[in-house]
Amino acid sequence: MVLRAVSHSGFSSLDRIACRFFLSSVNRCETLALCRPVSLAGSIMTGDRCFPVQYDTGTMIADFPIDERPLLSRLRHELHVWLLQPDRVTDEAMLTAYAASLSSEEQARQQRFYFERDRQLFLVAHGMLRRVLSQYVDVAPSHWQFSPGVHGRPEIAVPAGLPALRFNLSHTRGLVACVISLESDCGVDVERLRATRNPQAIANKMYAESELADLDKRAGADYLERFFSYWTLREAYCKATGLGIAHAPRNFAFQISSAGSVAIQFESPAVESADQWQFACLRPASEHLLAIAAHTGDAADKSVVAGYFPLSRHTPDNPPH
Repeated sequence: MVLRAVSHSGFSSLDRIACRFFLSSVNRCETLALCRPVSLAGSIMTGDRCFPVQYDTGTMIADFPIDERPLLSRLRHELHVWLLQPDRVTDEAMLTAYAASLSSEEQARQQRFYFERDRQLFLVAHGMLRRVLSQYVDVAPSHWQFSPGVHGRPEIAVPAGLPALRFNLSHTRGLVACVISLESDCGVDVERLRATRNPQAIANKMYAESELADLDKRAGADYLERFFSYWTLREAYCKATGLGIAHAPRNFAFQISSAGSVAIQFESPAVESADQWQFACLRPASEHLLAIAAHTGDAADKSVVAGYFPLSRHTPDNPPH
C-alpha cells in the first residue's frame, strides 16, 4: 500500500491532535473514535453518553468598523479581530493580486497543499493578513516580510522601524481570523463547531481538572460549545506565548463566568501573573467559535473590536491613504 502525504491546511489544530490520538490508539490496539464533522443538527458522544445537539445562530458580526480615527492609534486602547469568509473571495483578479503579494516561501508552502480548497484557504488567509497590516501603516501588502521569533511564531521583520505591531493568524474551513495588537503578544484560534465522537478523550488529555469538572456538568450543545471554548482559549494562549498547544504545560486553567468573561489561573502565580493577560471568546457565526489572548502586562484591559474585512478593501498591491 502506498500512502501519500496530504497537507492539512483545512484541518485545525484540534483535528490534528485528534489524529495523533487516533494513531496512538491504533498502535496500542485500542478503540478511540476520531473527531469528525457531522451535520449541525446531529448528536455528540462523550464517553458512554450520547445526546442530541442543536446549535443556535451565534452572534452575527458586521464589517470591521472603520471611521475617521487612524486604526493604528486605536490600538492603544483596542484589540482588533479581522474576519474573512474565504469562500466569498472568488474574483480572479483579486486572487491573482493575493498570490502576487505572497513571498516566494509562502507561495511554495501554498503549492504543497494537496487539495485546491486548502491552497485557496492558505492564499486567502495570508493575502488577507498582508492587507490587514497595510490598513495600519503605509506599506504595500507585498512589502511585508516575516521572520520566526524565539519559539517560531512569525513576527514582522521588514519594513524596519515601524510601530510594534503584533499579529496572529488562524483559519479553518469557512473562516479566517487575524488578531492585531500594538506591542502586546497576541494569539487567536478559530474552530468550526461540529458534533464529534468522544471529545472527552481529548479533554482528559489536554484540560485542567477544573475545566473537566465544568464540562461534566454540561450536555448537548452546551457541552460542545464549552469544550471548544476551552480548546480555543488554550490554543490562543499558547500561540501568544509562542508555544504550540501540543507542547504546552497543563499548569493553567481557564474560568468562564456566566456572563462570558474569561480569566486564567496559574498553578504557580510567581511564574506567570494572570492579571497580565486578557482573553475573549467570540461567536462570529453559527458554525464557528474563536478565542483571542493578549499579554497586556500591567495595562488596563482593552476593548475587543471584531468585524469582517470589507471586500472593498481587498485592493491590489496598494495600501489605503
